[in-house]
Amino acid sequence: MWSFAYGLIALALASFVVMYAALHTPSFASVNIADQLYNAKRVLYAYRPWLVTDNLTAFNEGMNMTYVVMTYKPAVDGQLGVVYFPLYLPYAYKGEKAERNLKYAVYLGLRECRPAVFSSGSPAVLYVVDVALPQLMPWLEVYALVPRNLTVMLRYYYGLYKSRGEPPVFLLDDPYYGRRNEGLPELNFTQLVKAEWALVRRPDGVNTLYVTAPAEAVGIYVVEYPLALPLSCWDEELSAYTHSEPANISPPINPLQPPSPR
Repeated sequence: MWSFAYGLIALALASFVVMYAALHTPSFASVNIADQLYNAKRVLYAYRPWLVTDNLTAFNEGMNMTYVVMTYKPAVDGQLGVVYFPLYLPYAYKGEKAERNLKYAVYLGLRECRPAVFSSGSPAVLYVVDVALPQLMPWLEVYALVPRNLTVMLRYYYGLYKSRGEPPVFLLDDPYYGRRNEGLPELNFTQLVKAEWALVRRPDGVNTLYVTAPAEAVGIYVVEYPLALPLSCWDEELSAYTHSEPANISPPINPLQPPSPR
């Protein structure tokens, strides 16, 4: 009898301890880092081209920047005939977006462009890109950007230059006409063509992306889904395969070392 009573008391005390501990133990909300990472990249992509600059000092000091280089391209003016107008080429990006439990950072910068040859023997252009990311994701993709109609494309950018009074940014000022994979848009004047690429980790910890694009391509699209950033060193001499020296486009800064997710 007494042993039964003591058993009930012990059971009650044990239940009380368990309930008290359950009520007073802090609970942690589940953290979905994948969602936060996706959202950080989505926000950066939505607000492209951030702050565009051709000023090296501003690029070094800024947070979210697109670095551009000046070139001149021909277009047909109804009154003046063939005219050359200034056009910025997107050359490097530095972006950062903080989320609740992590800070996503990205750096893409063209190191050089040089003539290359596909295994089939057809001419190509090799893009060498410095890449710094907190972690490289398996859905990294690279596309070559091939003009649908070069004359129409140049006429469009020339019209932008005349209306704005300042050079447009090639590929970033290209309107979208459709979307792929519910996130990656296609540009109106260029089509996306799968490019051959390889990612190599250098001894200093920086990743170098090698991309072989068709000679007629005017740039490449580096996609770390859903972030998609175009790079261009569009050079008619490279496209025509008339010289073998790398284009003179040294990186504006050393590649950034992004912070680890937290």
